[in-house]
Amino acid sequence: MLQLQGLGSAAVLARIANLWPAVVGERMNAHAMPAKIDGKELIVSVDHPAWATEIKMQESRIISALESELRSPLINRLKVHVLPSNDLD
Repeated sequence: MLQLQGLGSAAVLARIANLWPAVVGERMNAHAMPAKIDGKELIVSVDHPAWATEIKMQESRIISALESELRSPLINRLKVHVLPSNDLD
């Protein structure tokens, strides 16, 4: 596991952020971004409530894809925060 190799949550978040566009696709990436890791929960910021719904609907697929790419089950839940669109820039 990445965290067991001495990497903290900031390094794991950076790795997830690099993988994010490939995991969620260009369209969702334009509206949602990984913001923080709290334990095994990934907090995702979105610019509209509709994207919060979309993230939650795809939660298991996103987690599976991240687990596959990271080769470790570091994330087991997504929590979504809706922010004004200019806060994602």
